[in-house]
Amino acid sequence: MATATADPLARKYQRVFQHLDADGNGYIEQSDFASFVDRLAKEYKLPKKDQKVRAITAAFDMLWNELVRHADTNHDNRISEEEYIASVRLTVDDTTRFNATDALANALFDIMDVNGDGQISKDEFIRLQQNVWGISAPDAIDTFIALDTDGDGGLSRQECVKGCRQYFNSNSLDEPGSWFFGRF
Repeated sequence: MATATADPLARKYQRVFQHLDADGNGYIEQSDFASFVDRLAKEYKLPKKDQKVRAITAAFDMLWNELVRHADTNHDNRISEEEYIASVRLTVDDTTRFNATDALANALFDIMDVNGDGQISKDEFIRLQQNVWGISAPDAIDTFIALDTDGDGGLSRQECVKGCRQYFNSNSLDEPGSWFFGRF
């Protein structure tokens, strides 16, 4: 594992890497993305053929292809933490082929919106935070409240996408979107 850095984006990307490296081998492989999708499907009791599972799978497949395109220079079909940080920067900045942030945010929104009302309730948000990311309830509640910028008690799709954009694009660790995987 790489040493901690003062660069806010690198710190956030390191945290995502740690969540995605399902087998803990220090690399992200396409199978790690599949494991994450399996965790989501299991948590939300969705069959693999469900439209929501297919959408998140497609988003992760496209993300994988972009990460590999930007980082896997030795063609070993795995990405180290250092390669991941460098490639995420390039992938997030290069939206000419695929907007990874928006695609993943929208796919996750659809999965979290269990009752299909077009909003993520506090309970729906906490479920993902606790059961998939392992974030404590108090941290998840703080993040939810901060992301709910209009204060209506729910996260709209726009608020969710904005938060994901903050996570992957903002150099601030204090913006609400930067708290998706716990506060720094």
